[in-house]
Amino acid sequence: MAHGLFRPVALYPRDARTDRQHSAGNHHRPARKVPFLQSAIAAGCADSRFHSFTGAAIYLLATLDVHPQFQQELLAALDQLVAHSRTEPGTLQYEVLTDLENENRIIVFEHYADAAALQAHMESAPLQALVARFATYLGAPPSLVRMGRRNGFLREFSLS
Repeated sequence: MAHGLFRPVALYPRDARTDRQHSAGNHHRPARKVPFLQSAIAAGCADSRFHSFTGAAIYLLATLDVHPQFQQELLAALDQLVAHSRTEPGTLQYEVLTDLENENRIIVFEHYADAAALQAHMESAPLQALVARFATYLGAPPSLVRMGRRNGFLREFSLS
């Protein structure tokens, strides 16, 4: 079932080799390039509703469930992606958050000026390099929710 503009895409397509490994008791999935994020993005961008956001700010919420042994490596890679995102003129906000109740869940909150800025970020080399490692780092495809702003505010404050 499709939710929003991003459709679920299998992280590990079933094939005979994977099935044989499972029946032999080998539950480690081989690292291989699986373009699940690109497929989800392409499916969402092809959706006519995507174009209704043209010219309007877009928010993206990505939830990443990371294998515990790769948590620190993924967080370090996301830190580098934050640094790169600061250089993208259409990226207005890019925050990496950790779930206080599940240390292996990382949430990335993104805010873009418009659909073109989101597309430019999705096509950037640093993001594509990280996505290529998702099949190793993540236990499941990322959950992606694209949103438009209805109402709200952001209060800047300082603890000092």
